[in-house]
Amino acid sequence: MKRAALLTIAAVAVLAAGCATPPTTGPSATPTDPALPSPTATPAENIVLSIDTIATAQDGAALDIAVDVHRSLDVADPAASELRATLTDACGPDFVTDEKLDSESWGLVRMDVAAEATDGPAWPAEVPLSLVTAPRGDPGAAAIGASAGPIETPPDPAGELGPCLVDHQLTGEGEGYLVLGIRGDFESEDAQGVFWNGYRYGVSSLIFGERTDVTFSECLIEKTPLGDQLAAPEIGYTEQANATECSAGVPPAA
Repeated sequence: MKRAALLTIAAVAVLAAGCATPPTTGPSATPTDPALPSPTATPAENIVLSIDTIATAQDGAALDIAVDVHRSLDVADPAASELRATLTDACGPDFVTDEKLDSESWGLVRMDVAAEATDGPAWPAEVPLSLVTAPRGDPGAAAIGASAGPIETPPDPAGELGPCLVDHQLTGEGEGYLVLGIRGDFESEDAQGVFWNGYRYGVSSLIFGERTDVTFSECLIEKTPLGDQLAAPEIGYTEQANATECSAGVPPAA
């Protein structure tokens, strides 16, 4: 699954993420390029960020993990219908409704997650990995939902965060996806779908404030040319790669 031969990739790492809330008035971001791929282009042409790493458990079990972040789609785009349904089903009407998505010009970002077991023991079911994308900051500015498969939505032990505000977890090999909804991402006619980089993407051993014994290696990242063009410049961008995290995006909260 490693894509080093196919992609020119740098390093990446994951932390309990932060987010930048889109402004309520027209954002001062670089206008989108009309020559960019359309939202209905092939998946590879829509990717803004790719992350690869190997996670190893204490017993030697290992997962080869790939995360592909796609460009944001307007919630009204027919191509976003599946993502829209996933998000509203996961969050429920108390948090996200169709009326809210439409009236507040939300964007939807798909994150494909694939994990393949390497030679050795099977991945231990009791050792999840954190997929760091959880919305932070202004409540209601963003939400996240997950498909089925190896991605699960854990309950917040403190009982403070709902299912659309927690870091979701990868529990073993397989494929699935996350949907990050961003309020106001298509509010401005001059800069649309540019707030995906107001969040952080990747994997981490930090589970609700406590580290597991998982270690990461061969942490690789590529921020694509499309990702550079479709990124609000005032937000900032960092990459972090070490034994406990593999992520990229908005700088982690202090």
